[in-house]
Amino acid sequence: MWNNFSDWVMDGGHVYIGLVSIILSTAIHFALSRHRTRQLAIELLLMYSIGVAGFRGIFGGFVVHYFFADEVARSIGWATGSPFQTEMAFANLAVGVLGAASFWRRDFWLPFIIVSSILGWGAGFIHLRDMAQIGNLAPNNAGPILYADLLMPLARIILYVLYHRGTS
Repeated sequence: MWNNFSDWVMDGGHVYIGLVSIILSTAIHFALSRHRTRQLAIELLLMYSIGVAGFRGIFGGFVVHYFFADEVARSIGWATGSPFQTEMAFANLAVGVLGAASFWRRDFWLPFIIVSSILGWGAGFIHLRDMAQIGNLAPNNAGPILYADLLMPLARIILYVLYHRGTS
């Protein structure tokens, strides 16, 4: 199935790495906190979700779309050699920098949620359209990345609303 770790990552494993990073970071931080409340759990999940997404945007989205463009294109089922990969790299870098900054700045949370939701849902729509129109079931078109593109923005929106309900 996979010849090595990089094949697994290119076939959607990066989504699982991100989810595990969010869950483990939240769990460790929560366990080490003196005042464990539902509100703290929501805040930590949101903070780590945004922070991990930011760092993934920089090191995953930017680096892979820029330096490994052809490999990524093949894993999505797209033609190689397109300058679109470079555009995607810089879009991911912009969202990633905002997300990384949001890890420390709660006033950046809403802007990050807005731009990452637009990017994620836009990408998810393109993946779904590609599946419907040409039957593209490549791992990074129809696999875990599709679910992450559609569900992570929704999860962040819900967490953001819950967080603000608890702080008001």
